[in-house]
Amino acid sequence: MLGFVSFMQMHYDEALYWYDQVERQSGCELERLVADVGRMNVYQRVADNLAFYDCRVRAVKRLNHINEEVATFSVAEQCRLQSAVNDLHMVSALHHYMIGQRPEAVSEMRLVENDDALRADSAQWLMYTYIKGIGLDVEGETREQRRQRRQTYLNICLRTSRARGYRYFEGLASSGLSELLADSVGMAYDARQCLADYGDRYGMLNATIQIASQYNRMGEYERALNLLDTLDAAPIPDVQARQHEEMSVAYAGLGDKAASDHHRNQYLDLLETTRQDKEVESRYLSLQRRSRTMKVLLYVVVVGIVLFVLLLTILTKRRRRRGGGY
Repeated sequence: MLGFVSFMQMHYDEALYWYDQVERQSGCELERLVADVGRMNVYQRVADNLAFYDCRVRAVKRLNHINEEVATFSVAEQCRLQSAVNDLHMVSALHHYMIGQRPEAVSEMRLVENDDALRADSAQWLMYTYIKGIGLDVEGETREQRRQRRQTYLNICLRTSRARGYRYFEGLASSGLSELLADSVGMAYDARQCLADYGDRYGMLNATIQIASQYNRMGEYERALNLLDTLDAAPIPDVQARQHEEMSVAYAGLGDKAASDHHRNQYLDLLETTRQDKEVESRYLSLQRRSRTMKVLLYVVVVGIVLFVLLLTILTKRRRRRGGGY
């Protein structure tokens, strides 16, 4: 819980500290799995893609170990496990979405169990509808059909969150609808207020950029720049990228090509950083660690054999000496 609170406040080092405490102090593999997913959220947010994949590999290994004992779990433990597994797939889907890997993101979303248990968990169900609403795994033969499906999911998220008092998801859904409808600056302001009420600083930054984007579409470039100039997006690369993107658009609208090009270059550099796929590197480093471990084990085995042969030789010589004395 403390890790999640720190995460929402953008205190990412603190969030990792609390998740590490679970690893150190809890003997429950299920709680450690939940902490693994929490770490994945942090690494995805700060675009540390290598750490994300390393953490995901640990989480999957832990899950495989847990599944060997799941028959002994109580009903409550089985529900918590399914919730953790769904969270694992959804954060993985968001990660793939953020680095531009849509097929992989869709595959992860299709592993989420959309059943009564998911719908009974209000927060998880709302996150599921929001992720579908931003365009992951929506059906439709044409672009317009897919847009309508996205709008349907976002409206479900918005209505349900309002009915159940979930300001956070109300803010996310409002932000998603504002972007989808492309002409709703009022909804973008509503989103920012909801996320401010909840205390989600990251969401507030994104909502502010969404407002600026709406102003750019309306041709009100000065108002967009006034909003964007006040943002402190550090240390969130994807927010910084969006900020520079909209500043480039605004300066272009004002006819300042040099400033527009500067911010566009900043945007492209950040985009390249945030979209680096580190899965192969993670696997390579994992193989290197295994190789080093195997070398150490081989060295220990060889040394053990040498010591055994040496000891056997000494004992044999002593036995011969004793035999020659009689």
